[in-house]
Amino acid sequence: MNEQQRFESLEIKLMHLEDTVAGLGSTCAHQQRELAELRERLRVVSERLAGYEDLGGASATAHEPPPHY
Repeated sequence: MNEQQRFESLEIKLMHLEDTVAGLGSTCAHQQRELAELRERLRVVSERLAGYEDLGGASATAHEPPPHY
């Protein structure tokens, strides 16, 4: 393999690597947005659950058997 062929081979590999890095960057950005959205949804659900518990929802005594058992 002569020097010109080696140079062209390296250029091709570099092109593929740059394309791969750009794709990974795009994927990472998409996942970061999705993670932020899921965290926000979890926060909202947690607040709702806490609100239900404050309104007399599930408590520690709700899971105890009745006294006649």
